[in-house]
Amino acid sequence: MNDSNNLGKFIKKLRVEKDLSLRELAELTSLSHSYLNNLENGSDPRSGKPLSPSIPTLEKLSVGLNVSLHKLIDMVRGDEAEKLPVAANISATNSVDRQDESVVPEMAYELKRDNFRLVPVLGKVAAGEPIFAENSIEDWIPVDMSIIRTHGADLSQYYYLRIHGNSMEPLFNDKDMVLVKQGSVEDGQIAVVLCGAEDACVKKIQYLQEQELLMLISRNPNYPPVTKPIADCQLLGRVVLRIGEPRW
Repeated sequence: MNDSNNLGKFIKKLRVEKDLSLRELAELTSLSHSYLNNLENGSDPRSGKPLSPSIPTLEKLSVGLNVSLHKLIDMVRGDEAEKLPVAANISATNSVDRQDESVVPEMAYELKRDNFRLVPVLGKVAAGEPIFAENSIEDWIPVDMSIIRTHGADLSQYYYLRIHGNSMEPLFNDKDMVLVKQGSVEDGQIAVVLCGAEDACVKKIQYLQEQELLMLISRNPNYPPVTKPIADCQLLGRVVLRIGEPRW
């Protein structure tokens, strides 16, 4: 979250320019006027922590203020102006192979801003909190829209989660990030699992239907499998992609 509160200042500036009160903006966005006030001030008065609004919240603000969603996301990330992802600035004239620039590989498409969407990076998913709790979002990272063709679903169903610990090494390492698609998880897939009062973890899962248990399997042999009652666990999606430094 940006310490300079670019988003809050930007929202207040637009609201004042449009001659809207907080209550009038609340009606336009379906957000509470108290939340909007906290957002403009840049922090939650109860905790003192900076606010990090979710994508659905930013979408409501985008409609209510008649401003680009991308602009609001840029403000969340601390960017002063809309910027394309680095990859989107690469044109055909910068191609490594210039022998025949007219040849376009099959299924290729031009890199444009519209081909990317930002999805939240969650530092953790804590028990008892919504998956996109405002204080759990630590950043936003672009995802290529082509992920939909591979794994399906709307991009609002995706999020990144940061890995903590070494129980899944060498598959996933400490501080890696994994892209997670919310939805059903099949037996043998790698999932984000929330059981009881524990924070969410990333494990391979195996359903033990007859015993009504869920087996959580680590990749690191130093961590034996554990079983949990299925009724005590939530599956918050399956891992579809890893971002991290390769290790031997």
